[in-house]
Amino acid sequence: MVNIPFTIRCTTCKAKLAVRSAALIGQVLACPKCQSMVLVEEPEESQHLPDEAAAVAATESAPTPFPSVSPQVVPETVEPSPPIIISRTARVSEQTGRKVLLLSLGSVVVILALVYLIVLLLSPESTPTPQPPAPKSVVAEPAISPPPQEQVSNLSVAEPNEEAPKEHELKEEVSQPVPEQQASEPAAEPTDESIPSPISEEKAELSPPELSPIGQPADSAESPATQAAAPSLEDTGGESPSVPQPIQKRVPVDVAQRLQLPIASLKMDQASFLEAIRTLGDYSGIPFTFDFRALRLRGISVETPISFELENTTVAETLAVILRPLRLSSEIDHEQIFLSSADPEKNVLRVVRYEIGDILAAAAQPAGETQPELASPSSFSSPLPEIIPRLIAPTSWQRQGGEGTISFENDVLVVNQNPNGHDEIMRLLEQIRVARKLPQKTTLTEAALFPEQTAWKTLEKPITLHFYTLTPLAELLRSLERLTGLHIVVDHRALNEDQSPLSELKGMLHLENGMIDDAISQLLGAVDSAGLTYRTVDSGTIEITTVIAAQRPGYWTLEPHAFARKKDALAENLTTEELLAILKLNVEPQSWFDPGDSKHSGEGMILVDELSRTFFVRQSPPVQREIRKWMQER
Repeated sequence: MVNIPFTIRCTTCKAKLAVRSAALIGQVLACPKCQSMVLVEEPEESQHLPDEAAAVAATESAPTPFPSVSPQVVPETVEPSPPIIISRTARVSEQTGRKVLLLSLGSVVVILALVYLIVLLLSPESTPTPQPPAPKSVVAEPAISPPPQEQVSNLSVAEPNEEAPKEHELKEEVSQPVPEQQASEPAAEPTDESIPSPISEEKAELSPPELSPIGQPADSAESPATQAAAPSLEDTGGESPSVPQPIQKRVPVDVAQRLQLPIASLKMDQASFLEAIRTLGDYSGIPFTFDFRALRLRGISVETPISFELENTTVAETLAVILRPLRLSSEIDHEQIFLSSADPEKNVLRVVRYEIGDILAAAAQPAGETQPELASPSSFSSPLPEIIPRLIAPTSWQRQGGEGTISFENDVLVVNQNPNGHDEIMRLLEQIRVARKLPQKTTLTEAALFPEQTAWKTLEKPITLHFYTLTPLAELLRSLERLTGLHIVVDHRALNEDQSPLSELKGMLHLENGMIDDAISQLLGAVDSAGLTYRTVDSGTIEITTVIAAQRPGYWTLEPHAFARKKDALAENLTTEELLAILKLNVEPQSWFDPGDSKHSGEGMILVDELSRTFFVRQSPPVQREIRKWMQER
């Protein structure tokens, strides 16, 4: 006989529960505290509730299905509990919980396995070499300030959203390098067959053609024969095999074919000449090179405004529309297009008389109190008729086998030369007048007369650059363009002649608070090629070219340098000849011409004007920059 009431414990929360009726023995009830299922069993030793609790026992009635029992809380000995809700058996609930737990664990294992398979499939070892992305859609981004939206309409521009850098500072984020092509996957023969179909007339904008990037084969699939011949690393213990690696061939640019690419519609309103040419270049994949000497003679710069509107045309027709009003021509050369003058008389010699009486009169005047003492009785280190043929286009004069002549008649220089030669002579005489503070005979501005000096004011500004990974050189140059405000163009003809097309060049750079000149020089010096440098085209434009091209006579410049500050910094009693001797010893000694010194067998020449304390140097662009830096040293 069971003594009623008695207590049991919940197997889950360990709470004491009072049983008021013997009819509940053998049933499974819900714990009023944790709702776990509790089996009511007859105790081995009956446990009676205190008389106070027994007096308040619940009514003993037969339970209906899932009855609710409200046990009395025993003061101080039994914890208060809500009414017991009768449920199904505890064993069924426990089994159900275990099944849910097992299903959860199984789901986690399956998910982890799927993630592992996805990572394995996406790993470089198990996927084909990713091809570089197709060329970006038309990019029309001027270097200094982009034109308003209404100036260029119906033009698709793909430009990444970038936050404007502050104070000439660029910090590139680390990017993952593109996996290189595996050694066992030699490239197929390069082709240039990926020319797009004509653009639909319904689409009133330029669309990027599906062109293979320059330098990337159009089809890199390998045949079974090449797979069988591919070397394996398994037999070499992980070391590189001695079998020669296949060389990926560069895809030649079929310029003539790409000139026929269709353009549905293109409109430009007062866009710059450079922007218009870049638009065609980015769309067609054709590199363009500027003949800046010819552009200067025509009075054209990269900022000359261009306006036109075309429909249902081609790249070739659009290029002709751009060049025709400027009287410029185009020529396909070394897988690029060279833009030059269309003037049929650009190489024709003509006679020009230059009045230099003002220059000679200034030289004949006695030096005032503010004038420095002259190191020689003459104003110039050599007579102008003698020094000009050495400073300007040396190979074009009769003494060097050319056709040009120069003579001196009654304070007049009589010169027979081509347009380029006359332009340089005129600029030299105007530079002498400006140095001597004489009135000019032309309307040329200081920026036009002294482009290198004007550009140097920008090139010597501080800049911070961080390119952490190898990045295409074209992207780096565009970034520098946006940061510095300079136009940065590329001499594609020189790069292609050197077998170093821009599309194949990459670079990286870390520079903290250095000059812009240092940033450009270090970036170009770090590029894996035969050697790159740059030259100043005008006060706001520089051109990337090769070191070999920069040594050609056509690239050399004639620049004035005031030596008063440097002379005073070295010594008060230093003569001009001594100063120039130190200069030649410190800056590229082998590049200077000196008939009496075998060590100086180059072509660099210097014209000294003692009256203005200026010397005019004919040298290559890199040496001119070194001279400018040397003159600024204390």
